This record gives sequence, C-alpha cells and structure tokens, in this order.
Amino acid sequence: MVVTFCGHGEMTYSEETQRILYNILEELIDRGANKFLLGGYGRFDMLAARTVKTLKEKYPQTVSALIIPYMNHDFDAGLYDYSEYPPIENTPARFAILKRNE
Repeated sequence: MVVTFCGHGEMTYSEETQRILYNILEELIDRGANKFLLGGYGRFDMLAARTVKTLKEKYPQTVSALIIPYMNHDFDAGLYDYSEYPPIENTPARFAILKRNE
C-alpha cells in the first residue's frame, strides 16, 4: 500500500500532533502500507518525513520517497530513501506542486 501526504506549508508543531501522526502511520503499516511518498515542502511535509524516518527504525521494510516539484530547491536527502522528479518540467513553476501531487 502506498501512502501520500497532503498538508499545509504552515502549521504549529506540537508533540501531540507528532504522536497522533506516528500512531496513524503505524496503524497504516500494520495494515500493509510499505511506501510513503513525501513532498519535502513546508512544516507538515517535514513532520511527515521525520515521522516516517522514525518509524523506519521499527519497520525497516518501509520505503520513503521524496517527490520533487522543483529541481532548484535543496532538500534534506537524509530523510528519504530516494527521490523522484516526475515529468513536470514544462509545467509553470506556480503549478508545479499541484501537478506533482497529481
């Protein structure tokens, strides 16, 4: 099962939010989730990537992938197993994230 994340760039971090996300993702892994597609932008994306990375310690069979909307942006590669750049190079920059999410 593949899990994707959609979230807002701005969010207030709390340990409770992290705990809830951890519990939800662990339940999804127990139900067969084994691949996580992450966006790499904004606070929610970072929370999701860090939570998946933490879960990988307990569930090493899971895979995390960064799906890149822009080639000219720096990402923390250590949070992901690999990255992909979908064929969106002809998409105007303001629509790149929307097109990537499709």
